[in-house]
Amino acid sequence: MNSKIFNTIHVELLNAVYEFEIDSNQIIAFDTISLYGDEMHIKFLENVEVDSEWTKGLNEQLIENYSINRSAIDIEAINSPFIFETNPNVINNLSSADSEKFFGILSLSNFSYNSTYDQVVFYMIIFCGKTCSKGILVNARKLDDAWDISSTLEVWHGE
Repeated sequence: MNSKIFNTIHVELLNAVYEFEIDSNQIIAFDTISLYGDEMHIKFLENVEVDSEWTKGLNEQLIENYSINRSAIDIEAINSPFIFETNPNVINNLSSADSEKFFGILSLSNFSYNSTYDQVVFYMIIFCGKTCSKGILVNARKLDDAWDISSTLEVWHGE
C-alpha cells in the first residue's frame, strides 16, 4: 500500500514542497528510514509543534488511533519522471553529466494509517544542499479510491 500511495502523490508532493517544478530527469537517491522502531517514530510525532494548518489534536490521534506500517516502499513499483536510485555506489560514481542532474537524497519514515486506512501520515526528509534541505510531515487522504495530499507541515529547513 505504501508504494501505491507514494506513486500517486510523489510528483505533486515534491513540487509543492519546493514551490517550483523539479526537472523530470533529476536523479534522486532514495533511502528508507522505515527500519527505525515504532518508539522512535511515535516519539518524533509527540514532539512536533502543530501549527494552525493541522488539527490541534493530531498528535494524540496519531499516537492513539494510527498503526505503523513497517513495509518499505518498493521503488521499482514507482512510475516516476524522476530517476530514483537506491544503490549508494551508483550515486557515488555518477558521471560528470549525471552529477549535474543529481537533486539529493529522499528518505521516508514508516507510514502511519488510521483505523480505516483512508488517511496516512509520514515524515519525509530531503537532503539537497545547505539551504534547500527540509523535513516535512505529510498527511494524505484517500478520496474516491485516489490518494491526495491533505496537508504538509515543514518541521525544519536548511539555512
